[in-house]
Amino acid sequence: MAVRYVRWAIVAVVVAAIAQFFITRSNAPQTKKFSQTDLEGYIQNLEAWSADTGGDDRHAEFANSSLYWGTYRPSLYFGTRTRSANALLTGLGWFGMHGINDLRHTCDQNHGLAKYGWTQHDGRSFGSQEIVDQSNNIILKTQFIKLGGGSDGGDWAVRISGQPIQKRAETPVSLFFYIASDEGSLKRERLHERELHVVTGRSGEVGEFALYVFDGKFTHGSTTTRSESFFWGGNVGQGNQWRADEIYKNVVMSSLRARKPNYQTEGVLFNDLVLPDQDVSSDPNLYIFQQMLGLPFQVDLVFLSGFAHEDLGLSTALNVSQSAFNEKFGLASAAFDLRFKNTFGLASKGFNDGDIQFAEAAISNMLGSLGYFHGDHIVDRGRVNEETGLVEEPNEKREGPHTLFTAVPSRPFFPRGFVWDEGFHQLLISAWDSDLSLDLLGHWTSLIEESGWLAREQILGDEARSKVPREFQTQYPGYANPPFLMSSLAAFINRAEKPSEKPGFASRFDGNLVAQQRAVRRVYDRLRKYYRWFVQSQKGVGDKFGRNSRGGDEAFRWRGRTPNHCLTSGLDDYPRAANPDAGELHVDLLSWVGWMSRVMARAARFIGENNHASEYESRIDRVKLALHDLHWNSEANAYCDCTVDEGENVFVVHKGYVSLFPLILGLVEVDAPQVGSVLEMIRDENQLWTPFGIASLSQEDPLFGTGENYWRGAIWININYLLLGALHEARFREY
Repeated sequence: MAVRYVRWAIVAVVVAAIAQFFITRSNAPQTKKFSQTDLEGYIQNLEAWSADTGGDDRHAEFANSSLYWGTYRPSLYFGTRTRSANALLTGLGWFGMHGINDLRHTCDQNHGLAKYGWTQHDGRSFGSQEIVDQSNNIILKTQFIKLGGGSDGGDWAVRISGQPIQKRAETPVSLFFYIASDEGSLKRERLHERELHVVTGRSGEVGEFALYVFDGKFTHGSTTTRSESFFWGGNVGQGNQWRADEIYKNVVMSSLRARKPNYQTEGVLFNDLVLPDQDVSSDPNLYIFQQMLGLPFQVDLVFLSGFAHEDLGLSTALNVSQSAFNEKFGLASAAFDLRFKNTFGLASKGFNDGDIQFAEAAISNMLGSLGYFHGDHIVDRGRVNEETGLVEEPNEKREGPHTLFTAVPSRPFFPRGFVWDEGFHQLLISAWDSDLSLDLLGHWTSLIEESGWLAREQILGDEARSKVPREFQTQYPGYANPPFLMSSLAAFINRAEKPSEKPGFASRFDGNLVAQQRAVRRVYDRLRKYYRWFVQSQKGVGDKFGRNSRGGDEAFRWRGRTPNHCLTSGLDDYPRAANPDAGELHVDLLSWVGWMSRVMARAARFIGENNHASEYESRIDRVKLALHDLHWNSEANAYCDCTVDEGENVFVVHKGYVSLFPLILGLVEVDAPQVGSVLEMIRDENQLWTPFGIASLSQEDPLFGTGENYWRGAIWININYLLLGALHEARFREY
């Protein structure tokens, strides 16, 4: 389970990979030097676009057409799609001398790529990604830019370029790119004199569109050569278009068998593995284009929507490929650097150019990995054992479809949404683009059921399920997850209540209190349902087994726990009581209830729901008392979980992150008598202190570093960040 369910532990690997981007990020000069006025104008135009709803809320509650198209297929090395149920999809793949069985399309650690990820991405208008495929001797770059114009998200272009890692080696590359439609048929035409394919179609939201796939150019010696280009078009049925890589392989191999029946004995040449130049349907919904290339190469694709051009937009597409792309992309890239500087001011804080590129890559990977998901999910609403919280009589069903726009924790392992992970994502996204963050929160809250339940893991549709082992696909309505998703709501209210002189990227809600209150109201009512479900569904027993708490019934336990795991807590294998018990209580969960109540109280005050706010604030007071009365262990000098042994309350002592949550989430007063002991535990080099951050479990704990060793000593950057924030906010200076 731990091998598959590694989420935040991947952070160390990801950070190491991002760090290498400084080394190879292109330092080639821009095709044009841009003035400060040019760059500020680009940012202002993007702000205006992101603020313009045009009176149309079709795409999402807080969104507009600037978010309609995007690189919203995070499980792929590169792909785009529309934010719509009936999507237009595109995707990229390639293979080299190792053949088609070594195809790259979906992100996979087994491919052994040295690195891949976005070096720049603003979340709305452009992105640049670099992929280093050592096995195939390729450095691949994908550059995506929205062009303006068009309709329903506008026009866009992609440039795919390749360079050899070892320049002395001759490297053939087979590149494929596809477009698929969930509605309406596609038509293809080959324009030989222009050396390109054009695919046209029509969808209900985009209207008429055209995709131009230019033949690649590559250099061999002093000669520039046009690629060999092949295609295939067919109707693969509704909902199967995302399987384009499997379809591509099957078509290529079928073509090979038809042309070379004895290929297994005769051998297969690289140029044998090609598409058959065939339309196999009069109503195709998928077109795949293959180009056989050498290195270095460049391939351009231009998408035009709502075109009304005499030549189907050909002159526009040619202009983009031949000249406009370089200037538009160069301007977007330089504007991104300026916006990043204005938003975070890292240079003024003493960070060097390498540090800043690292930080740009970090936020770009977050924004470039946003995903849009639509489909059903598997839910088990069978009878639950009240003692264990586990389902006794399974009753799995597919429910939906549902839709979610979200950041994802990991492109190869977890390209889907998780409730508590999304909260950490929003810490970063809300600082970069407040409206984008609010849009993401709006999508999440739209999934809250009438009962208040929100599935902790969102696995929507067959494509998302293809990345999840079967045993983890089912969601259970009694299971919760830390409610840190609400961090984006807190950030929005912070911005509204304390406007900065330099707020960064403008929000369309800035300076308009009525609009800000309306925006909060649109998520508040659903979050109130979620809040009530959360505190009711995770209730524990606080008045039995010799327990006596001034906090009344503020006592909670995570449902869905097993002897070795509490996945619902987000701290998967962190040590708990040896055996799950209906009488156990979890200190981190009680702390989350207090934190959640504080966010809801602020939101309620902001929109004038003062009675609600008083209700939440009263609970915060009770939670603080319960933390002391139920969870403070004076013998261990630590906050601890509780369980029941022979009818009596006992503490479960495993000092670590669980012990820190009351402090991390701001529920311990600076002058509380417990503070000194908690800070001493943090500072103790035999317990949690390390040269690299605060460890998840005390080094003195007998379970330190054992089993899966996921939350049993590993250093987690997200928890360290929250801890630093709490210490800074509370000003624990005397310690």
